[in-house]
Amino acid sequence: MHDDDDFEHEHYGLLDYGDPSIPRERIQQQTLTVDVGAATSKLAFSRIHLERIGQLSNIHYQVVLREVLYKPDVVATPYTSADAIDADALAAWVERMHLEAGVDSNEIDGGAVILTSAAARGGNAQAVADALAGSSGRLICVVAGPNLQAVLAAHGSGALSMSRSHHGTILNVDVGATATNLALAHDGEITGTAGLALGSRTLYAGSLEQAADALFEVLSLAAPGGDDHHHHHHELSDAAEDLLLTAPLHSHRPLTAITFSGGVAEYLHGHQEETFGDAGRQLAEGIKQRIEAGRLPAPFQPMKEGICATVIGASQLSEQVEGRSIDVSRPEALPLRRLKVLNPRLPRREAVAAAEMAQAIRRAHERLDLSPGQQAVALAINWEGEPNPAALRDMASGIVQGLQGGASSGAPLVLVFDRDYGSSIYKLLREDLGVSNDVVCIGGLELTEFDVVDVAEAAGLSDAIPVAVKVMGMRRSGWIFPAIEGRARK
Repeated sequence: MHDDDDFEHEHYGLLDYGDPSIPRERIQQQTLTVDVGAATSKLAFSRIHLERIGQLSNIHYQVVLREVLYKPDVVATPYTSADAIDADALAAWVERMHLEAGVDSNEIDGGAVILTSAAARGGNAQAVADALAGSSGRLICVVAGPNLQAVLAAHGSGALSMSRSHHGTILNVDVGATATNLALAHDGEITGTAGLALGSRTLYAGSLEQAADALFEVLSLAAPGGDDHHHHHHELSDAAEDLLLTAPLHSHRPLTAITFSGGVAEYLHGHQEETFGDAGRQLAEGIKQRIEAGRLPAPFQPMKEGICATVIGASQLSEQVEGRSIDVSRPEALPLRRLKVLNPRLPRREAVAAAEMAQAIRRAHERLDLSPGQQAVALAINWEGEPNPAALRDMASGIVQGLQGGASSGAPLVLVFDRDYGSSIYKLLREDLGVSNDVVCIGGLELTEFDVVDVAEAAGLSDAIPVAVKVMGMRRSGWIFPAIEGRARK
């Protein structure tokens, strides 16, 4: 393990929860996260500091400090064939890293293996989950698409923290082996993501120069004024259009800075000179030349984390256990386990139209690479407006519209509100809007998109149902991502 002075730290500013003179309880937990990419694999042991905040019925834990305790060298992802990951070799590497770091697997409070890009194909996810089942706090295997990769990289690179400390808008560009993922962060929140089929091993079919030009075209589109025609896809060149894996990204706020992470960023930041049989170094040179030529739509800000941004970003965890009043259509609908939390970003004003609510719900699904109605999730609705009958009716209608067919697909509809108007929404959904599937409404609980909710069975009384909130892989808990749980080998 490293000395304390060698830790990599990231502090998270606390908001004004309750009386600051009241002593706050802090806890620490250790995590292990592994990022398995198409070309390389990374691992990090971290310590998370959580502080108990709030008073009376609004008490929960918030991450206030993340320390990277041990981060070994990046290794090549092992394969048994062209597309099949050598899960046993990966598990042996994780075990060696435990010994090298001096961390027993029983000391790990939570963790996960994240498979990205080509590494997630075929049966790789289940094979890796099985190989690691029972070790390191029962790691969960996660398949992350371009939007989730973008979110994790923004956390791990420090771009999200920078947007919070500068009260600005940061665009993080994570350039890996097979894809480039973009994330917009504003004042500590991810406001948009996008993915491109451009990496050190999957360059655009044309020349490297064409690929770099296409990337900067997409980056220019992300800045305000980057498109005078309402930011439609067809405003991009054919080369840039061909790169898009998702809808293009655009910020309506001026960009404070642009940061880069991923393996290619190691060359860009001067951390790496060795080549690995791909075009990473040449792509970094192309990016650097265009930055120096002034083609970046905002100032370039070098960051400490490059290739390990995703694995560092996945290290945050926390846990809340809350007792809340709750409305549930049938006692038999509980318990509900491992519900991914989606946080629709609503306008900060009194009135929110049904169409705005629906759009916010659809975008929340997109950020986590999910489709409305695909599976049971928990919609965490944090709204600052006055809960009058008309406003609540619009909210309920927007929820049904945003879930499209999901509200009648048979999956339970779970809603979590930061204030206590869940009962009113419950009645509107069941009695006025005719939602026939199970509905669970919880009031007075504030969640974010790095949370997972377990709703337990009633403890004898209808208003005493424990709600466990977990973030990023507590032991035997779920994740916010589509997860595959390992089956222990006999």
